Amino acid sequence: MDGEFNISAKLEELACSSNRFSSPVKPQIDYEQEYIEIFRAFGLSEFEIEDQLDKWELSKLKAERFYKRNPKYRIIHEILDGIYADVAHVDPRDQELISYNIAVVLFVVLLAGVSNCNDDAEIAEFWFFNNMELQHLVPGMPSPKHMISDETVRTIRKLVPEDVMHAIFTKYFNKVKVSIADMIKNKDYDSQNYRKTLGGDGQELRATYREGSFSRKKKGGHGVSIYDCDSQEVVGFKTVHRKNQEVQAFIDILDKITIDEDAIFYADALNLRDILISYLDFRNIDWFFPVKENNGNKDLRDVIVKAFNDNSDNSEVFSHESLEKISGRIEETSIKMMSADVLSEEIRSQYGKAATIVIVTRKTSKYCARNTNPDEQPRPTTTQRYYISSLKPTHENFRQLVHSIGVRWYFETHHNTLDSFFLQDKQALCDKDNINVTVAKNKILYNVTSYARQRLSQEGFRRTKFRTESSEKRKPLSFKMTRQALASDIYLAFKIITDYFIEEL
Repeated sequence: MDGEFNISAKLEELACSSNRFSSPVKPQIDYEQEYIEIFRAFGLSEFEIEDQLDKWELSKLKAERFYKRNPKYRIIHEILDGIYADVAHVDPRDQELISYNIAVVLFVVLLAGVSNCNDDAEIAEFWFFNNMELQHLVPGMPSPKHMISDETVRTIRKLVPEDVMHAIFTKYFNKVKVSIADMIKNKDYDSQNYRKTLGGDGQELRATYREGSFSRKKKGGHGVSIYDCDSQEVVGFKTVHRKNQEVQAFIDILDKITIDEDAIFYADALNLRDILISYLDFRNIDWFFPVKENNGNKDLRDVIVKAFNDNSDNSEVFSHESLEKISGRIEETSIKMMSADVLSEEIRSQYGKAATIVIVTRKTSKYCARNTNPDEQPRPTTTQRYYISSLKPTHENFRQLVHSIGVRWYFETHHNTLDSFFLQDKQALCDKDNINVTVAKNKILYNVTSYARQRLSQEGFRRTKFRTESSEKRKPLSFKMTRQALASDIYLAFKIITDYFIEEL
């Protein structure tokens, strides 16, 4: 008990040292009259207003109980002070006259975002419907008469330029919060025993359009990300105008972030270019890329195909075979690797420190357990993909490449999550600043929601029953269920976000 009291006392002292933000659980201010006026303006009857005022009293009791039981969350003062220090220099408004503190609004935007709110109108509704709880939880909240509008949310978000948002992201949101060993995944990859695979890719924002252009085919933004395929989180991002600007965006992002010294970089075939390979080689970052006939790489692809087909030099071939049954289909995968010495010096010299070439052959058959008639089974399809890598031809590096090829698709699921749950592709934006800050917001929300997903899964939040314990342990909450859980309990959402700020791995 004494230890708990001392910790609480230290947190209280830290909270009181905040220069800008007052106590979360505020003294009894005459907010009742303000709420009465707001509810009357919305046409509520006197009985309905009475019920709402009962909620106001209850929200105060709940907040007091919450902070008494969880004194560490009074660190919210320090969190808001930190955010304010990071963004105050970009806020041109007179701080003595404003109603909406920029740090408070950004924190509520984050709170609303993990609670299933995807645009500014939904954030404004979140502010209104949860205002009583926010008044007691978040220090610095404006009084109830200053209910925020979606235009005000948008204006304040746009005050923060992309470089400042990326600095905030790097400072708070790209650190690993859940160890790979503790992660619950849909598919088991022994990532803790391998080097990290960083997937670089871009995503066109389909609903955006170019400001000042008559054509809606000219999109307003292209979000470029570098994604940790093992920890399953975004580590850096940048917004550009076109797909062909991805290479420079990768370089700019890698210059700003800290990565593991032995990390391996992957990007799609379009980005297999001299400028990116030279940069990665200069930084001593290992890499692997798929090879296709486009982008001037046809000669390389033809040589790789020929090398694996005849292997006239009798080069050592590393091979791996696997068989999986996945969602009604059977996949037979063969991965082979050999030294890049089989390439001519003329071709090899164009690809920096290229050391190995890889072929992945995948045979896919549809499977139906109830149909035993072989004549009715569809014919299997076979695909082949080719890769080139800077990893030297060793057994250890081959095992690493097999792993990296397996986990690289996680950044594609990241794109799908942004489109399906954060509705990024449905936000019709044209203002450049708004597009930039929306991309930044979604990357932050993705990482925080991923953390919440793991936390809630590990803490047994799921209410679904499984036939076996092993099935439950390898099945995390979906992003949809995670956001629904946070939307249903503002205290849970507040705890998750605050823990994300203060928790260290």
